[in-house]
This record gives sequence, structure tokens and C-alpha cells, in this order.
Amino acid sequence: RRCGRGGGRIDGFVGFPSGDKLRMSGKLLKAKGTEGRVVLLTEAAVRDREVAGGMLRPAVYDYLLVAGPGRSGSELLYRNLKAHPQLAFPEIKEGYYYRAPERVGKLRAGLAEGGRILADVSNLAYRDAALTGGVARLHKDGCRVLLVILLRRHIDRAESMMRFRESRGEHSLWGGRQKLEQDVVRDSLTPELLESLYGLEADALTVHFEALTGDLAGVLEQLAAVCGISEFARPQVEVVNASLRARNVGLARVGKMAALGRRRLGLRRTLQRVKDTAWVERLFFEPLTDGEREIVLTAESRECLEEMYRECCAVVAKRSERMAAGIYFRRGTTPPPPRLWVG
Repeated sequence: RRCGRGGGRIDGFVGFPSGDKLRMSGKLLKAKGTEGRVVLLTEAAVRDREVAGGMLRPAVYDYLLVAGPGRSGSELLYRNLKAHPQLAFPEIKEGYYYRAPERVGKLRAGLAEGGRILADVSNLAYRDAALTGGVARLHKDGCRVLLVILLRRHIDRAESMMRFRESRGEHSLWGGRQKLEQDVVRDSLTPELLESLYGLEADALTVHFEALTGDLAGVLEQLAAVCGISEFARPQVEVVNASLRARNVGLARVGKMAALGRRRLGLRRTLQRVKDTAWVERLFFEPLTDGEREIVLTAESRECLEEMYRECCAVVAKRSERMAAGIYFRRGTTPPPPRLWVG
């Protein structure tokens, strides 16, 4: 039977001729029928399910890791991943779970029953020496891993990173703008790092920054198809994590130290709730002036960064298959996921 677009509410079970039943609760977001098959999607359709019975296919992966680099759209992606009922951030955005594979096993056990994927947005993972061994251990334990690699033009990312760090007083703390520029260039995604990521025992989805910011809905659609999960209901497209100036640099540094302390004490959930609270950002930070947004890299740094970006793009094109504009997939040793291809 063909259904309408939705908008009402559903509470209860939907039965199927096979005897399977699916618990549906919350606001009805979408309802459509095709060839005698009805698909219903609510805000809590997956989270509250009793028996999917083939209605919702099982997720292809157990662990989704956004490996960075930072200032490439990771916060925007995190906001949307967090809103999906089949993706779980049980503790904090930056879980770095690959560093402790035994914890992944425990977390997976609690998520498997609901058919959810352990998600992790760790911006430093792309250059973390522990990543190779961690992924190998996870693969050995039967954990299916998907790496999401974010690729932004290196010059743009470097300027954004310098602006971000300067706004928090880090340039004056660690040796001035020249030292900050050197650090940012050194920490960029190199072709060698990208090759090492593609060599891991995991599948890899590479997303260009222009695709993420220009066609977020399309990126999420491809991601859902790769992971074997339901569609993302409402993409959150507003700009997030923009460069702001600390109202008081000393207080901002104290806040950063307090955040590190909470993390070490294991108060990860509390820390993430604070970081996700909008008024906290407004309290401690304010918009930059036009002059403060100006970042001028040296000619040597610009040339180096542009060369790195060209080489990274060449590696992506050579080692991956194009799914859509700015989206590439590389199959590792994980069983191949169902993919949604766009010509």
C-alpha cells in the first residue's frame, strides 16, 4: 500500500507476513511504498527495534573511524553522524578506540544487539603511530573497520588551522607565528601518510572538503550506502567549529587543561556534553575581526603545501574508485559493502 510523506507519529509494532515485527516509535519522518514493500522511517525506528527480520539490513561495519585531518570538516561530519540512530558515540567524539582494541570489543558487545556501529572522530588518527597496530588487532579480532579520510586543499587547511590556534593564543605560547606555521605544515596529510592509511586492513572512504561542504546530503547518502545503514534523516548543514577568538586567552588555556584532566579521569561523557553545549562556546569565544582572519603563509610553505595536495589527489585517484564527485572508496580486506554509485 502506498503511504504518504509522513509527519505524524507512530508508537507500537509493525508486523510482516513472515511473522517478524519491528518496533517503531517517534515522529514519522518518511513513509513510502514501492512494489508492495513499505519502508517506514521514524526518529527511533532502529534504536527501538525488536526484530528487523530483513526489513533493515545489518550494518556492514563494526567500527567507523573518521581519521582526520582536523579543520577539514570533521566537526560538521560529527554532528550528522551523531544524529543517526545506527551510529553510536558511547563516550566522546574523539574516542581513539583503536588504541585500546579490547575496549572496542566491550563497546561492540553492547551495540551489536541494536545493530549500531561504534563511531569515532579522531582528528589525529591519520598520523598516529598506534593506528597501524590497532587496526591490525581489530581486524584479527573480527572487527570490520571503515576509515573516513577527509581531504582539504592543504593551503586552505593550513590557514584555517593557524587561524584556529592563534585565536586561542597558542602561537604566543609555543614560539610565535613562524613556529606555528612550521608545525602546521609538518602536520599536514602527506602522500606517504595517505598511502599508509590505504595499506591498513580496513576499507577507506575519502571525502574531499568541497564535496562535504557543497553537497553534504550527497556525501551522507553515499556513506549510508557504504555502511549499509538507513538514510540520514535531516542533514545539519549549518557552519560549525568556525575560528573564534578566546575572550580571555588565559581562561581558554585553563579550560583546555581542565578538559584534558576530565579526559584522563575518564569523565568523557561529561566532557562531550560540555563541548556540545552552544552557550559554552558563546561564553568563552567571540567572532574574529576581518583583520584577524588574515593569514599570510610564506611562499615556501605555500609551494610545499600545494605540492603535497597535488600528490595526495594523485594517490586518491590511483588507489581508490570514484563513487561520486569528491567521494572515493578503497576496498581493503573487509567484506565489500553495498555501494550507491552515481555516474
